[in-house]
Amino acid sequence: MTVVKPLRLTPSAQAAELLSPLESAHFPEDHHVLEGWSRRQGGPDPRFGELRWDLTAAISTPNLHPCERVVDFRRITDPVRRLTAMEFIAARLTKRHTAMKLLTPSAANQILGLLMRFNVFLDSEYAGCAYSEVTQPMLDDYLRWTRQGRKDGHPGPSDRSLATYIRVIKTLWLYRDWLTHDTLSVEPWNGKSSLRAAGARMAAENTTDRIPEPVMAALLRWALFYVHTAAEDILAARREHRDLQSHEVTYKRAEAIARLRAFIAKRRAAGRGLPGRRPDLPGTRPQNGSVRRRDQHVGAEINLTLLAKLAGYNDRLHDRDEILDVIAEGVQEIGLEPGGYDTPITVCPETGLPWREPLDSKRIDQESNHLLAACYVVIAYLTGARDSEVQGLERGCHFTEATGDGVLVRHKIRGWVTKRRGSAPQRAVWVTLPDVARAIDVLERLTDKRYLFTRPNRGSALAPASEITEMINRFAEHVVTLADRTGLPPIPPVTREGIDGQTTTDAWWFTTRQFRRTLAWHIARQPFGLVAGKIQYQQASVSIFEGYAGTSESGFRAEVEKERAEAQLDDIVERYEDDLCGRPFTGGAAARLKSEFARVRAELGDFPGRRADRARVREMLRGLARTFRVGVLADCAFDDANPDAAVCLSESNRARKVKRTLPILDACQPGNCANACQTSRHRPAWERMVAEVDEHLKDKKINDVQRDALLRQRKAWQGILDRLQDDTSQVEEP
Repeated sequence: MTVVKPLRLTPSAQAAELLSPLESAHFPEDHHVLEGWSRRQGGPDPRFGELRWDLTAAISTPNLHPCERVVDFRRITDPVRRLTAMEFIAARLTKRHTAMKLLTPSAANQILGLLMRFNVFLDSEYAGCAYSEVTQPMLDDYLRWTRQGRKDGHPGPSDRSLATYIRVIKTLWLYRDWLTHDTLSVEPWNGKSSLRAAGARMAAENTTDRIPEPVMAALLRWALFYVHTAAEDILAARREHRDLQSHEVTYKRAEAIARLRAFIAKRRAAGRGLPGRRPDLPGTRPQNGSVRRRDQHVGAEINLTLLAKLAGYNDRLHDRDEILDVIAEGVQEIGLEPGGYDTPITVCPETGLPWREPLDSKRIDQESNHLLAACYVVIAYLTGARDSEVQGLERGCHFTEATGDGVLVRHKIRGWVTKRRGSAPQRAVWVTLPDVARAIDVLERLTDKRYLFTRPNRGSALAPASEITEMINRFAEHVVTLADRTGLPPIPPVTREGIDGQTTTDAWWFTTRQFRRTLAWHIARQPFGLVAGKIQYQQASVSIFEGYAGTSESGFRAEVEKERAEAQLDDIVERYEDDLCGRPFTGGAAARLKSEFARVRAELGDFPGRRADRARVREMLRGLARTFRVGVLADCAFDDANPDAAVCLSESNRARKVKRTLPILDACQPGNCANACQTSRHRPAWERMVAEVDEHLKDKKINDVQRDALLRQRKAWQGILDRLQDDTSQVEEP
């Protein structure tokens, strides 16, 4: 395609262009910018000639903010850059490139924002030069300019985030044939990938941070506490607040005074005070002149608005001195109390204290947001669903269904899988846990809207992913202040080591993607860790694999298997380090493993006094890790070249016509299998088994045959323990 020579316009020419717009050589005015995309019937059908494209018809993600569904080119004042941006976005949406996927409509607004950021740099640093005049040194300057961060001290973006900024510019070069009046004339960073240009490394593992186990344990406990306990108090306070707002109130002064005196008498009889304000609440002291006059009578610490609602008169009467005098007398007589609503707060059995102070209207709004965040944590973490799938849950999505034999009742959720589905999400049903069902029930009472994750206090607008992230972190910060009242452990801070070697301790920053990744990690690696709490991960694993996570659409099973593969590699590296340091390990597979480890050390020159690169060691052991599985009594170093050596397979295959080729871990016999490997980590389990045998031997009711069998078993197990004598104190660390 022919690219028209870049057009530079003077300010007067730009003003004239507004009356006579530039034209694109590639896209007519009536070009459908959503051409080829599946669109919902009745949705908007934007055309290229419009300066505002509403892409809602092709977006299936329900939690996007309305402004993220619209691409507004009116934000760009320069006509050449505006037309260039329109051509660029239109081409990304409808014109395939061999090196790039089509741009999804939900990401179009973000791409426009990144392109406009590049425009801001050119305007501020290079007097608004055209794209055609951009050189590689200027692009390097843009990289440094972006890396600096904001002037308010906020740190700059990470290397991987910088790669996102660079990728837009590289894509601008790839789509140069679709740009009429201005385009790049040099290939950015000489064809390097965005990651390399930004200095980021391509990571083989998932780059999403995994929430540390103590942090996730505490957060899950608090989220479950809110869902099961605090929710009833918050929902009851919301009902009380709603009822107060709907009550008719009196406008007559004499009747208002009578109502006020009756309310004070009622509070006096109940041993309660008048509603007071919390000084730490922002905006509790209005600034108009009439309020200053009220403060002279009664003080700013009294919640006059709530007092009027509770007593049943109109708060406009607070301009009357008689009303304020009665309030002042009441405060002097019975004092103030925090909050002021009648809804009682549940007492925690661990401490004997209410889990928080009484609520007022502002605190009800705050606690409603915290409850929404707690429900999100429970659902996202215990289902493994993506953020868009969690926030896409609709009213009535939960139902129960009996199993075929009628013995069990399964909790199920009906939702949507949206990733890679364009505007046509796929309906999915998955099995879940009772705690998730409880969270959905709470959400259905928290909002009356179609989508469950709707801001409790802001009409029908959804809470986008960015706001959910903020709400989760505010919830985590809030529950730290409640730890002493409830007896629940607070969310611990995390210690990190900085670039300069200094360690910092601060709160963990949660994002929506971390829950799916952390759940996959726990299922694959630590099914019985601290984080389990009241949730049994065996049950969670079965439930999610039976439903949502077992479907190919979710991709969760693949993520768990990837985590499991990395766990197996970590485990075999640990055995390698044991052998290198001389730590004891025994079993039928010990000799074979030591031989493989010796081969790796010889090839890499890895010895205690001269260590090889750890990344190379991991790669050399990756093949061995593929068949290595950790167990309670022994690790299984399965030899796939000789499957008959496994006791579990030899016994199973004799009884089956079709031979198995993978170990049967439930039928493991670690005491006499050629694939078993025991280490000092297995000693406690063997010691418990020997102790149990000793207890049985004390029983005088067992016969001689049983006693002989127990003694033989004890001798075999004690032999394993003797070979695992812990002499690590004599072993030097590498």
